[in-house]
Amino acid sequence: MTDDWRARLRDKLEDFVDKFVVAGAKQKDVFDAIIEEVGNLKVALDRDPDPEAV
Repeated sequence: MTDDWRARLRDKLEDFVDKFVVAGAKQKDVFDAIIEEVGNLKVALDRDPDPEAV
């Protein structure tokens, strides 16, 4: 598997962040919120793993 998915992910994240910044959010705040939510998702996955991913 190549890292091509990472490039696509980065492009989508850039678009995602841009939408919130255009709507008035500060870029740093959007980044901080994304990092916090990814942490929450990781904790939730640790508590209740996806059976197809394990």
